Amino acid sequence: MRATRQDNFHVARIVTAVLVISVFGLLASSTAVTESVLARLPEYAPILRKLPRYEGQRGDPDLGRLQASIDVAAIRRAAEFVPDDALYYVEAPEPFAEDVRRVAQLYFLPAAAVRHATDAEWILAFRSRSLPSGVKDVESIALSRDLSLIRVARD
Repeated sequence: MRATRQDNFHVARIVTAVLVISVFGLLASSTAVTESVLARLPEYAPILRKLPRYEGQRGDPDLGRLQASIDVAAIRRAAEFVPDDALYYVEAPEPFAEDVRRVAQLYFLPAAAVRHATDAEWILAFRSRSLPSGVKDVESIALSRDLSLIRVARD
């Protein structure tokens, strides 16, 4: 029997969750282990380097120069609405897009991000005035002045 696209997303979601949980455990154990993990999994470095450190730092990820522009607490609230098995897409302009995607990835796990809005069930829209083509708004949740979470139906 041939695997469907939804099955592939489900498997990818599980693998990602296992990897992230494993890395979190390693991050808490020692700095040497952390550096070893980052050397082997460099694609996770942008996310892991923004996480609160195990030495006692608490709070939201450090977004550097964009910290004042992105409401991380609103993204955290959005994660409460997105089911664990959902597929989501982030719509955001540059220079914010990558940081909004990373924060969403951090808080939305185990939900999986998709590359195309037409594959998504939810869209996290940051400073976006319209929906991407191919999707229809079913429910919209205003989280802040700049951020909305939209449940969509595919056309």
